[in-house]
Amino acid sequence: MPELPLADGSNPSQVASIASAVGAFALTSGSADSAQVINLPPGPYTMQVSGVNNTTGVALAEIYEVP
Repeated sequence: MPELPLADGSNPSQVASIASAVGAFALTSGSADSAQVINLPPGPYTMQVSGVNNTTGVALAEIYEVP
């Protein structure tokens, strides 16, 4: 698999390319889905998902390592 540059999260085609490379599902254009590509140093992390104005719902949070 070719090494891909990390996106800043603002370029949908770059996010789609990285998602495809790591086996993540594609996001539907115009949906309320979101993705963020960030570069983190090794270590433990916690992901927290919350709704706007403390609303509730269903969330799916996934983390992938980009080669």
